[in-house]
Amino acid sequence: MSKRLAGYEYSLPGFYFVTICTQQHRLIFSTIVDNQVHLKDPGKIAQSMWLTLSTRFAHVKLHEYVFMPNHMHGILELTDLDPTQSGPRAPLWEIIRVFKAATSYQIRRSEGQPWFAWHEEYHDEIIRTEAALQQIRQYILDNPVRWSQDKFYRRY
Repeated sequence: MSKRLAGYEYSLPGFYFVTICTQQHRLIFSTIVDNQVHLKDPGKIAQSMWLTLSTRFAHVKLHEYVFMPNHMHGILELTDLDPTQSGPRAPLWEIIRVFKAATSYQIRRSEGQPWFAWHEEYHDEIIRTEAALQQIRQYILDNPVRWSQDKFYRRY
């Protein structure tokens, strides 16, 4: 059974909040020291793949994001395509699929970590109001400060 909102078209313009975890919540992307994120090499790779999404997909604009030790949070905006641009609009699930595949390939290859994998599912939330957008932005920015209370927290 899908966790997506039944009947909703996930390629529509709007803001989307996503959370993607590593398989088995392995601590691979970063460490949190003094409430600051310090990316490890796999985290740097994942971040660079995240930042390519707006060039891979003309209708994607990236907003706040954070790569925590074993998961990431990000806000994506799906925009209207410029009339000079052509091609189909990728739905959110396709954008996330491309991100996860590219990241997995690069980390496994560059880091010599053939075991790296993302959790099969991801969480998404359609952001419907400006107030919700601001609240989620703050949640992402504050995430490193709350790491030890995070539901995905694992000791290093």
